[in-house]
Amino acid sequence: MKHNFYDSYGKIELRPIEANDIESLRLLRNKHRNCFIYSDIITSEAQQNWFTNYLSKPDDYVFSVFLRDKWIGSVSIYNIEKNQAEFGRLLIDSDTGEKGLGVSVTICVCKLAFSKMNVSRIVLQVYEDNISAYKTYIRAGFKIFGHSFDVNGKKLLDMELFSSDLSE
Repeated sequence: MKHNFYDSYGKIELRPIEANDIESLRLLRNKHRNCFIYSDIITSEAQQNWFTNYLSKPDDYVFSVFLRDKWIGSVSIYNIEKNQAEFGRLLIDSDTGEKGLGVSVTICVCKLAFSKMNVSRIVLQVYEDNISAYKTYIRAGFKIFGHSFDVNGKKLLDMELFSSDLSE
């Protein structure tokens, strides 16, 4: 969905994703594809199709993440329904040399969702063996409330965050 939400936290800034960001996103996503439920290689054509479809979705907010005006990744809030949203698609380029950016991005986008999207609960799923992502979410204030399994039997942790639990 094309949106006009902007925010910043610490060293990072969130901006609406734009067409000129999607090739960088595709390359970064392919580099880290094993962290995602859908882990196939994404082609340029498939990425363009994804972006076109994304623009038509009424409850999908994708942000580009910038560090000192340099694009370093993306994050999303989506499936907004009944004061609940899903957090996901967090990708940060590890070549920045900066530590703690994932926590800052997570806090920033969740803070934005709570304050500007009328959301009171944010949920996510993370693979149990994705320790760095899991630790990022715990540091931001998320708590485990259950688990499930993907189609291949790999365990996913179900996590949730309420506005009162958000780390600052």
